[in-house]
Amino acid sequence: MDDLSLLCNILKYVDDTTLTEIIASSSSVLDMQSLLNQLLTWSNENNMQINCIKTKEMILGSTAKRDWPLLTIHGTPLERVSVYKLLGVFISADLCWETHIEYIISKASTRLYLLKQLKRAGLCSSHLLHFYTTVIRPVLEYDSPLWHPTLTKSQIKR
Repeated sequence: MDDLSLLCNILKYVDDTTLTEIIASSSSVLDMQSLLNQLLTWSNENNMQINCIKTKEMILGSTAKRDWPLLTIHGTPLERVSVYKLLGVFISADLCWETHIEYIISKASTRLYLLKQLKRAGLCSSHLLHFYTTVIRPVLEYDSPLWHPTLTKSQIKR
């Protein structure tokens, strides 16, 4: 992956690669299809395959309302999504965090229930604290510097 270089921002993590393009104005022409084609060429040269089913397209911000042409891989259009989970964080096209907050609440609630069951089973407080700090707290804090500063007061309270 170290030799993968395109004329755009690339976020690489293990087997995940994210290409990004900044659209400067409403009259901008997207260059993402040519960047995607370059990625396909690179993957062929390196005997790698891109999974078309897992590959998604998302347009963020106010430009998402425009009718952009769909990206394609070998003539197959990619699915355009409004919410995508990237490295454990749900990002939405409108840049709101509601989906991510719902995910965190659901995941933390399930784990809090387990903590309650462990307390009922008679585990000592040091073991309960250890369970909380290793299993529940990371769910609440994972990547919070990214999403927390933009939350509303009601979202923070939840």
